[in-house]
Amino acid sequence: MSWLLFVFINVIVMSVASLYQKIAMRDENTDAVISATTFMIVSGICYFLYALIKGFHIPTISLLPYFIITATLYAVGTILFFHAIKKIEASEMSIIGGVGPIITIIASVLFLRDVFSAQQLLGVLCIISAVVLINYKKGGIVINQGVWLALAGTACYGIAVIFDTSIIRGFEVASFIPIGTAGTSFIMMLTYPKKIPLVWKALIKIEKKSFDL
Repeated sequence: MSWLLFVFINVIVMSVASLYQKIAMRDENTDAVISATTFMIVSGICYFLYALIKGFHIPTISLLPYFIITATLYAVGTILFFHAIKKIEASEMSIIGGVGPIITIIASVLFLRDVFSAQQLLGVLCIISAVVLINYKKGGIVINQGVWLALAGTACYGIAVIFDTSIIRGFEVASFIPIGTAGTSFIMMLTYPKKIPLVWKALIKIEKKSFDL
């Protein structure tokens, strides 16, 4: 399958995810941590079922530090995204999310010694232009708290991709994703232990709604 098709599918999935996040956070009283953790757990279950079909494997102990770092980055990034989506539109989130590849490109050049090509430069300029245009108002460029939170979350995701690359070079993707997602969920709950009962209630509510359908 062409890499371009994978990119296209990724854009669609991330757009749908942003829409879900906006729906989940439309109530002012909605807790970003609970919503983010619940979202990650549900996603992890889906990934794990896919991994069982493809063949699930346990990684070697040497990859543990990479799993911890990437899980932490994704945990922080996801929570920041859910905070941001309360303050900006889903369409804005999708565009700002494009900054992530810029962070990844810069980090890959610095740490993985990748070559920065003319095509990548063009892509970076297009992404920056889209971010500027989406935040343009009559009085100038307006970057509010939601935008900063989204940019911070995107930066976490962008750096995490570098560690993802280090993992999948010696480990299969199908098994890596559910393990990484489980680690991210664990770090979220470890950081906010008092919210664990509320996350459990949210999961039960999702399960009941699924059976109702």
